[in-house]
Amino acid sequence: MDTISDEPAREPARPADTIPDEPAGGPAKPAETIPDKPTDEPTAPPKNAPDEPKRDKPWLRITIAVLVIVVIAGVGAALGYQPFVNWYIRREALARGFELDFTEFSIIPDRVTLQRASIHLVGISNVDVRCDELVVDLQDTEPQRVQCKGGSVDLTGASEELQPRLLSFAKAHEKSVRLPILFSGEIRYGDRDNPVVALSGDVKSPGDGDFAFEGTVRLGQTKFGALSFHRTKDDKVDMGFGLTLSDKPVIHLTFDAAAVPFKGTVSFEAQKIDDVCRAFSLPIPKGLSGSTVEGSVTFTLDGQLPSTPHHGTGAFVLNGWVPPHPRELDGIVFGKTTKLGTTFEVLPDLSEVRFPKATVDAGALHLEGKGNAVRDGFSAVAKMDLKGAVACSELGASAIGSRISGVVGTILRQVTRMTVGGTVNIRVQVEVDTKTLSEAKVDQAVDIGCRLR
Repeated sequence: MDTISDEPAREPARPADTIPDEPAGGPAKPAETIPDKPTDEPTAPPKNAPDEPKRDKPWLRITIAVLVIVVIAGVGAALGYQPFVNWYIRREALARGFELDFTEFSIIPDRVTLQRASIHLVGISNVDVRCDELVVDLQDTEPQRVQCKGGSVDLTGASEELQPRLLSFAKAHEKSVRLPILFSGEIRYGDRDNPVVALSGDVKSPGDGDFAFEGTVRLGQTKFGALSFHRTKDDKVDMGFGLTLSDKPVIHLTFDAAAVPFKGTVSFEAQKIDDVCRAFSLPIPKGLSGSTVEGSVTFTLDGQLPSTPHHGTGAFVLNGWVPPHPRELDGIVFGKTTKLGTTFEVLPDLSEVRFPKATVDAGALHLEGKGNAVRDGFSAVAKMDLKGAVACSELGASAIGSRISGVVGTILRQVTRMTVGGTVNIRVQVEVDTKTLSEAKVDQAVDIGCRLR
């Protein structure tokens, strides 16, 4: 039978804390206990506890991969940069009609500079362009302006073959030839070492069809001084040829390149003969030193060669000079001015210039005739055959006036004019080589047909 005790129930006894025997190596570390309540401070994991698995970090993998790719690309670019740019520049030039070669290049934003560049026009083998330095200004990889420093342009072949090829190229690559251009160097036609024509100076073109040249010109081995040339976009041409000591052009040419037929005017400002000859590296003709010359030439190029020759007219005035003559002709050849006039025709091959009508007027002397000039390289041999007639009465009066002055002289001149008739025929033949102007040959012949009335 169960009984109920009055003694209260006891809790089960806890095991007594025991202190283990001290190990031989020294006092034992206190036993780790688990706190009754959790604390806010993190607790270090046991030393012998296994490592927690690491969390996956995809952004780190991506960053490392990108860095590796950049390093590889950088190394590849460093190794292949120059060949690639070389190829790219040549490809872009070829797309615009030019075969381009060069030894070095440099690139800055919006500009490419090529060293020792050579350029050939696609399809035209007889045009060779070289530049010590070729600078191309860019905008969004498109060329905006081209500069050629220390340049040379060599043109070879017959002009009648070269011209249509250049026109075809310009039509096929209109955008390329319309680029603004600055050129400094020499332009040669013919053999590079011995060109027929050589222009040395600066060429400027804003790219709108306007074109200008300032420099010097040489024909063969003969230097002809300074040349300035300006062609506007509407085909008007203005050219100054051979600057003198006064810095004025000896020859000033204007014409309309678009006109049909092709017409123009060449004007010669008043210049001293000495300056003109010096500008063209020519000797001063005997007796002309100190005199001045001025005049103009009009010409028409019909464009119907060879059936129609080029033709025109010319008129010149020499001030301070009259043809040499004996004292007895002072009354005929008087004053200090000689006027020259001519019509001319130029043969299709430019081998000869013909003068169907030429005139010389000095005082009362009037000569008229014809002649020609045959080209020999860049010089020419000109021949003129001129004839004139002087009334015997005037010739006699002139002779008396040169010997007797005053009232007596006046009376005798009047008597001569009333009593003497007939004419004196004069013929003057001239031959001159432009290489030796001072050695011109002049032959005079006089046929006297005078009689008393």
